[in-house]
Amino acid sequence: MIDTLLRGVASGGVRMHPGCTESDVADLARLMTLKEALAHRPGMSTNRSAAPRAASPTTPATLRPGACSSATSRPCARCSRTYGRQARTSGFGLRQADIDRAVRALGLRSSIDAALPHVLDGAEAGLARLMRAFAAHVDGVGLGDLVGGYGVCESVLATLRHRGEDGRVDRNQLGPHDRALPRGGWLDTDCDVLVTAAVSYAIDATSAHRVRARYLVEAANASLVPAAEQALRERGVLVVPDFVANSAANSWWWTLFGDIEPTPHAAFHRIRTTMRELCAQMLTTADRNGQGPREGATAMARRNLALMTNRIPPPAQAV
Repeated sequence: MIDTLLRGVASGGVRMHPGCTESDVADLARLMTLKEALAHRPGMSTNRSAAPRAASPTTPATLRPGACSSATSRPCARCSRTYGRQARTSGFGLRQADIDRAVRALGLRSSIDAALPHVLDGAEAGLARLMRAFAAHVDGVGLGDLVGGYGVCESVLATLRHRGEDGRVDRNQLGPHDRALPRGGWLDTDCDVLVTAAVSYAIDATSAHRVRARYLVEAANASLVPAAEQALRERGVLVVPDFVANSAANSWWWTLFGDIEPTPHAAFHRIRTTMRELCAQMLTTADRNGQGPREGATAMARRNLALMTNRIPPPAQAV
């Protein structure tokens, strides 16, 4: 399912789980448009990487749950070749190396093959930067071994640290400052900031009243249903929307196009800078227009998308 296509390229993720609907995937596609457009900086000079990155909204193909097989990456790769216009990345628990092997078996150089013609210093240079990035280690964890959103990574690391012989979390191994809560007990924890991560639609209209935080940050795509966000707003809870809070998930474009060096230091610096700018601009826009943060950020993304549509140069020659 494609929400927006510019210069023949779209990016996005995959949803493969029981009960996944076309509406779920449409939500993800729409959010990817906003997320990619938000990352564009209209005022930036046109350097070797700004135009290609600006030309890369958005969005996923649909994989129904029944499309899964033991080689889960093959449906992903098959869609990449079928559509031919989508830059695909991992997002459902696979190692990047497994995805790379699958797409190469289908005659593609990479799961982001569709984006390579837009790398101005050449596809090989862009792929080399990505390989260097995936070889990086942070706190002993290799990026190529653990790829996913913040919530997914944290839950996996917590499980690995406290895993018992049966593969489940052994609560006897929890540290002195860890707290064991009943399932779902995180929702009404008394805290300043609540981060919803890893799971979409985690808070609905019937559970929103349990939130006791002053700020809620959507680290997962569509972690709140609209009615829940409205209920929180009426109670004075400020919600940082998903396509802002997790927009750095698209930062692999920065590495591919050479905006940053393929190092953890460069990535963390760019993410910190970008997120602070986006959040400040979002809140300023929302306050000026008498809106909520989501409306302010959406206005920013739509404005950028219009500029991108009108000003993007012709596509680069195929490599």
